[in-house]
Amino acid sequence: MKTTLSHPNQPTIESLQAQIEELTAKVSWYEEQFRLSQQKQFGTSN
Repeated sequence: MKTTLSHPNQPTIESLQAQIEELTAKVSWYEEQFRLSQQKQFGTSN
């Protein structure tokens, strides 16, 4: 028999949202590092 809770997945959803924010920030940082390394390697393009 399944018990009904108001929001049984809420802690999981909140932790996943926090993880998404953290990973999004990391992706942005890595994209910036990649862009900077490309500029350093090949120079800026006009």
